[in-house]
Amino acid sequence: AFVLSNDPTPRLLSLSRHCRRRGVNNMALGDFTVELEKPLGVILEERETGTDSGGVMVKELVPEGSAERSNTIVPGDVLLQVNDKDVSNADFDSVMDLLINAQSTLVLTLGDGLGIMDMPRNVQKQLQSTEELFLIDEVVRK
Repeated sequence: AFVLSNDPTPRLLSLSRHCRRRGVNNMALGDFTVELEKPLGVILEERETGTDSGGVMVKELVPEGSAERSNTIVPGDVLLQVNDKDVSNADFDSVMDLLINAQSTLVLTLGDGLGIMDMPRNVQKQLQSTEELFLIDEVVRK
């Protein structure tokens, strides 16, 4: 694991949560973007062997860090993109190099690791809007 925090006053710049199927902006149900300033205040770890793909996930949040203040990122979220670079299958060291060498403001795309598997495809096809998808997904997770 690697800690990306030392600043006691990181701040969230903007946040948007998406509820979309893959193919629309390449985001799945449960994927979201968040724009954060460095240091991010997140401890990352490599995903366990045996998952469908490699990549890294959030192990924990640093108290009062930028990620915690976003009220969006939680342990277990999978890092999918850093700015517009796909890191969903990247190894830990490559992701860390990208984060360390990036500008002070980053746009991260994360997912809950479940994606569109949260609900059967026949249910997805019958829904009229992404808002309905989000509502059902939220209810199912409770």
